[in-house]
Amino acid sequence: MKKIPVLLCMALLIPTMMSACDGDPDNKNDGGSDAGLDCQNGTWDGDYMVEDLNAVFGLVNYTGVSGHLDITSTDLLGLNDLDCLETVGGRLQITSQLLIDLGGLTNLTSIGDHLTIIGNQALLNLSALGNLNSLGGHIIIADNIELGNLDGLSGLSGPINGPLSMYNNLHLANVSGLSGITAINGLLRIADNGDLQNLNGLSSVAGVLGGTLQIEGNDTLNNVSGLDGLTSVTNYFSIQDNPTLPTCDAIDLLNGLSGFGGDVCVRGNLADSCADVTSGCPS
Repeated sequence: MKKIPVLLCMALLIPTMMSACDGDPDNKNDGGSDAGLDCQNGTWDGDYMVEDLNAVFGLVNYTGVSGHLDITSTDLLGLNDLDCLETVGGRLQITSQLLIDLGGLTNLTSIGDHLTIIGNQALLNLSALGNLNSLGGHIIIADNIELGNLDGLSGLSGPINGPLSMYNNLHLANVSGLSGITAINGLLRIADNGDLQNLNGLSSVAGVLGGTLQIEGNDTLNNVSGLDGLTSVTNYFSIQDNPTLPTCDAIDLLNGLSGFGGDVCVRGNLADSCADVTSGCPS
């Protein structure tokens, strides 16, 4: 048998090796955010649910989801393969046991419906959402034990088209990331945020609150002056069980309103020279 010259052998092998390095552009299971990330897949048509890593890979190189995007994994460690994502036409809901940040959503600029971040036991911050500047619906931030701030939402400005609810975020220290919000067309609920000391991040909110005001069970809240821009509340006014909030602060906020559309309950706050208002409190 004749031997093939070494140079000829190498010439035959090089195209094969280059082809292997190029990889399959349609392969969604390679696991690396650097592999085939060309953002050329356009918009996913319809809703999309991320329950595991394979579902993350399914959105690689997509720039949008036309419907809802629900991230509801119990074992997902990261979202880095979603780097191309820029828009979600419906809601974005994130519930995960292990995510410590939202890296991978850094290019997201628009959510057509509401934003719900709830039940993320390890989530530390929302900084990956820093480019988000358009939101069509309400905001719920709840049951995120380790979340320390909302700074990643600082790109949002103008009114919120629906409720703003922040509750059971035990280590939420401030809401300064909401400084661009100018109005809330629904419920404002701030409850059971153990480390929250003030509401200064809401100081741009002005005019009519289009729903109930509910400030309850915030252990270290010591003033509500961040809401001084409100002129009226269209429903129930409730400031209860905030042990370090002077009662007079709550009463001052109430007296600064030109009107409200429901009952009033001010009780269980730090006792001072002001009396509680309990006529509208539940029994």
